[in-house]
Amino acid sequence: MHAGILSGFGVAPLAGSLSLWQVASVVGLGFLPVAEGNVAVPVGLALGMSPFSAVSLSVLGTATQTLLVRGFAGWLLSLPRLAAWWERRLTGRVGRLFRRDGVVWVVLVGIPWLGGVPTALGAQLAGIGMARYTRWAIGGLVLHAGTLALLIRLGLHAAGKR
Repeated sequence: MHAGILSGFGVAPLAGSLSLWQVASVVGLGFLPVAEGNVAVPVGLALGMSPFSAVSLSVLGTATQTLLVRGFAGWLLSLPRLAAWWERRLTGRVGRLFRRDGVVWVVLVGIPWLGGVPTALGAQLAGIGMARYTRWAIGGLVLHAGTLALLIRLGLHAAGKR
């Protein structure tokens, strides 16, 4: 790999050159169920953050939202309409895959495509423990956001923009 592509992945910008507004923007976008890392990482990069900073702050926002929902998942799934809707989604072939390989499907596939809220509820229904879910969720978030930042960085480098 060319040294210029990875030159912005340093941790120095996380130390003190970011304004509170920049940090709050990326963490806040990461916290929003619709935006999460798919919006927070590009916005962080557009605000001049290093990819490391954008990924770290995006993961912080998304992990906070996901773990809050996961903590309240038992209560949320006690609502009859929501529980019935989820149970309908977990029938058939998808349900068998979900229950057999729950952590992989919920976290590595669910978080990037569906977002943190549905995956947290799905993990509760699949019986995935909180500690196991947390490890896999944060790993999946870092993998997804890091890949997104790297692809953006490669695209900017190929276009000669950075």
